Formats: sequence, C-alpha cells, structure tokens
Amino acid sequence: TINKIRIPGHLGKFEFNLDKVKELGSFIEIGLMAKDGEKAQKEIKELYSKLGISEKQLERRGYGELVAAKVGIKSNGIK
Repeated sequence: TINKIRIPGHLGKFEFNLDKVKELGSFIEIGLMAKDGEKAQKEIKELYSKLGISEKQLERRGYGELVAAKVGIKSNGIK
C-alpha cells in the first residue's frame, strides 16, 4: 500500500498532481494531452525547467518500485 496525499490541478494546458508520499517525500507529476507525444514530452521538460526542476531530478519509476527499492525488496531487478 502506498500512502499519499494528492492535490490535482491545471497550469495552462498542463495537468499536474502534487503528491506527498509517506515513505518517499514530495513529487510533482506533469501531463499534457497531445497527438504528438515527442512534442508533448519536450513541452513538459521545458515546464519542469521553468519550475527549476532539472533533468537529473526527474524520476521515471513508479511509487511502488521506489518504495520497494528503499526497503531493499527486489523489484524489476532493482535491489
């Protein structure tokens, strides 16, 4: 079970979720509905940059995988 508090919202054409995950800390997820996935990813990365979030800070793994890694449980080959 992942314990989190989520605050959803919009910023212009972007959808976002501010999450506070008990076991991990705070996260922001940004999404954009678009026909061109590559263009949407570029726009999302630009928004992260404007918010002061670097590429190195982006996390691709889901909360379940992150929690498993934190407590030392192998998940998808991660220890």
